[in-house]
Amino acid sequence: MVENNKSQFEEYKYTVAVIGGAVLITIVLAFAVGKPLFDSTQKTAADLEEKKIVLQKLQEKLSNLKNLQSREEELKAENEKVLAALPEDKDVARLFVQFEKIAKESGVTVESVSEANVAESNGENSNTDTQITAVTYNINAKAKDYASLKNALVRFEDALRLLSISEIDASLTSNDLSISFTINTYKRS
Repeated sequence: MVENNKSQFEEYKYTVAVIGGAVLITIVLAFAVGKPLFDSTQKTAADLEEKKIVLQKLQEKLSNLKNLQSREEELKAENEKVLAALPEDKDVARLFVQFEKIAKESGVTVESVSEANVAESNGENSNTDTQITAVTYNINAKAKDYASLKNALVRFEDALRLLSISEIDASLTSNDLSISFTINTYKRS
């Protein structure tokens, strides 16, 4: 029986050697080729994670920049409104036109506009020094009735330019209201 086992072993010895060699070569190849490939895959995965984090941060920065750009456009629009509300010295004539237009739309007739006084104050613009000057105008006008006067006053207060009415003097003459009021505003030089 021992001889029988020995003969069977001899018979399968070549097959066992081939299978054992193949397993050994597979293990060696797995370590020789598979290990560097596995390490490379791990490194690539780590690099990919880092790049995802960098991409996420860059996307956040891009979003912030878009928000800031939008905010910059809003600020420019607001700046234009402020500059329109504070006319320059050369635009004062347009202020008189605005007085006349508001009065006419309200049913009030402007008879005269005179500059009362000028008080200077310094302001600073982002680019250069800007002189902001407070200006007071006395307006003499006639209104058909109280509703016209009230409408004119509301329109003056709601005007785009910085206007405030500081004094009103009204008296009834014939069929009209004779009005004298003082408007304070500002201009820049």
